[in-house]
Formats: sequence, structure tokens, C-alpha cells
Amino acid sequence: MKKLSKTEVQRRKEFSKDLQKELKKISRNSMWSHSRTILFKNLSENFLEANVSTHPQHYYTLVEIKFKPMTLDPLFWDIVLTPENKSQPLSFRAFGAWVSPSITLGSVSLDDRDIQPQVLAHDILNFVNKKTEQLSYLSMDYYLTQIESMIKSDRDTNYLASKITALIFQNKVSEASDLCKKLISKNYICGFSIGNMTFPELAIEHIEKLQKR
Repeated sequence: MKKLSKTEVQRRKEFSKDLQKELKKISRNSMWSHSRTILFKNLSENFLEANVSTHPQHYYTLVEIKFKPMTLDPLFWDIVLTPENKSQPLSFRAFGAWVSPSITLGSVSLDDRDIQPQVLAHDILNFVNKKTEQLSYLSMDYYLTQIESMIKSDRDTNYLASKITALIFQNKVSEASDLCKKLISKNYICGFSIGNMTFPELAIEHIEKLQKR
């Protein structure tokens, strides 16, 4: 593809800003909220987010729809000893540093060469509404299955932390504990640590507390 000129790149930046302003504006009359570059909402106890990113060098805007169960992050925060995060606004689940990852449900690249930001914003909202109309299949089981398919090795730390959290939620504590012990033996922290305790160690501590109740 032909590289854009500096002037065209600057116009792309302005277009992106205008698009996000329009998305914020029209989201006020919808079931979605908007922050930064993301539309998001809680739908039937599923956190849905639509990440809207305008390419800086090419004439298209990418829309990615993602999800995770609403119950996932609160349990994760209990494990990593940050329960105060439960009082954070809903957008924190998309932007927070200590959150479980969302998984992609679908995406689309929209040609934006000859379109006004306000028109594209409405097209995007129509797309995300249509793609999220029938999501009855979403569940912790579905999330766990998708996360497991993304784990290629024991070094996929963020996904492993989410797998452990999902297993504990499903009361599969033996499987979660065995995985934690395996990771501890390899000195893998799974991307998170509190003081001198790694995520697998924190998860085992959490399991032990649950078993004493």
C-alpha cells in the first residue's frame, strides 16, 4: 500500500479524534458507555467491550468486540488482595492494569476513506448492536475453553492467571491447585505478584482459605 503523506497522517489523527467524540455523543442515547477508544457495557452479567481503532497509515477503522464474565475480575481481585478494585467504575475492567483479559468475539475492518466521522460512528454502533444481539452461549465455561485454546505454553502468563481464576470460580480447586504447583516449580509468576508472593502462590493461599470455610 502507498504510504500516506505527513498531511494525510495528520488528517487521520484528527479523523480518529472526531470519530471518538461522535461515539461518545451517540453512546449517551444507547445501552453502551464510552471511554477513550472503547464502547462497553454489562450485558446479562457479561462485560462487553468494542475497541474502535482508526489505523494511522491506512484508510480503515478496526472494531473488535470482546467479552469476559462479570464475575471473573472480582474473584481475580480477591486472589491478588486488591478487593478495593470492585468499587472502580465499569471501564476499569477494560483499562485497569490488574484485570483479566477479555477474549475476542468478532471484528470488522471498515473502509473510512470517504465517510464522515458521525456517519461511521453510527455504522459502528449498528454493527456492535447487531453482533451482540444473540450471546446466550456466553458463560464461564465458554470463556475458559477459549482461554485454554490461547495458552500455547506455561509462559502465557496472563492467560494462565485467568485460567486459574476461572477454575477456582467453577470450584475445580484440585485442578487449579495442581496447575499452580506446576507453575511454582518452574518459577513462573503468571504476570502478577504481591510482595514476595507470585500469582500461583496467592491462588493456592486463596484456595486454602476457601477450604477452611
